Amino acid sequence: ASSSQPQEREIVVETRRQWDELWQGSLGREAPDVDFDKYSAVAIFLGLKPSGGHGVEFLPLEEDAAGAVVPYRVRAPAASGFVTMAFTQPYALRLIKRSRRSLRLKRVP
Repeated sequence: ASSSQPQEREIVVETRRQWDELWQGSLGREAPDVDFDKYSAVAIFLGLKPSGGHGVEFLPLEEDAAGAVVPYRVRAPAASGFVTMAFTQPYALRLIKRSRRSLRLKRVP
């Protein structure tokens, strides 16, 4: 799917207001219901890409001394693969069980 985010962006969402703003501003539609007493959300926007085949892979949640870490990997199309030849603005969203610890995103190779 495509977003309206022309730039790469990482977002941690912890309130209903932030969730609504994310959906309205970046996806152009009404946000689904989420219980932010139980969950946080993370969003990765890859910005404008020249073709299809780009995406985000979320990896298992990690913990370190500073808090909870959501690692993710960005996928690019294979050089010999078949993809849509149109501009795309790929993104990925994930709900994470809420924790008392701080939550942050980490891009990994």
